[in-house]
Amino acid sequence: FIEGPKLAMPAELTEAMAGKKAGDRVDVEASGMKWSVTIKTVKEKKVPELNDDFAKDLGHADATEMKKKVQERLEKTVAEVNADEAFEALTLKLVEAHEFDIPQALKQHVQKEMAESDMNYFRQTGARPPRLENIFAQEDYTTVLDKDAEQRVKGFLLIDAIGQKENLNAEDADIDKALEELAEEQGRKPVGVRANLERNRQWGRFLEQVRFEKIREYLLKENKIKYVEKKEEEPADEAGEAESKKKTAKSKKAEEAPAEEASAEGESDAPKKTTKKKNDEE
Repeated sequence: FIEGPKLAMPAELTEAMAGKKAGDRVDVEASGMKWSVTIKTVKEKKVPELNDDFAKDLGHADATEMKKKVQERLEKTVAEVNADEAFEALTLKLVEAHEFDIPQALKQHVQKEMAESDMNYFRQTGARPPRLENIFAQEDYTTVLDKDAEQRVKGFLLIDAIGQKENLNAEDADIDKALEELAEEQGRKPVGVRANLERNRQWGRFLEQVRFEKIREYLLKENKIKYVEKKEEEPADEAGEAESKKKTAKSKKAEEAPAEEASAEGESDAPKKTTKKKNDEE
């Protein structure tokens, strides 16, 4: 068991538990917390064979159909991640290009929501959110939270303004499509999903989300976006060594150049002197 709140185990703890047996205790400091784990039992995970019977148990006709569905789902996930990152970069560009004051009450509300989201992420994963990986002091977190909340509010206001200018609203067809997609995810009927949203007073927020997605699609479509593979950064010591070798090679090449060539270049570059008499004659 894990002493304290139930959290996802960090990688350091998982590595420390490798090779241990039942009854062993593992103590690790990771993600700013002290982890104390007692191993109760060790079990072997048996993975079923990937065949038609396994696929049918999951509701597929056969293994081929299941692989196709998984591939389609993975491709959809990658497309969604790329679109999210592109939209985030686009929103940041909009914020950087427009300077204006924002309602402080709205900013404080967003700060509170972001702080709660950060805490929930930490509780569920045992790690900091990616944007806070290098943040450790409370005052640094407060500064980052203030900046991120301001950017989020500005981005929201700018996106909303674009939606109003372009007359982008959640039409019946957009709402029905969003309901069908949400119903498919939950394994329910659209009418049941809508009834649940209305019962929990979330229907208005759902409509705003549908409108936001429509504006998002519009912005992604109307702007030129280029996706590139992320380059792995070369370690500082290796980069410095490579640059040093490059400079050494250039220096060595210059030293090995023939003396006659250097002399000839010197004569061609130097200004030629003439006597006054020669100048008069010319």
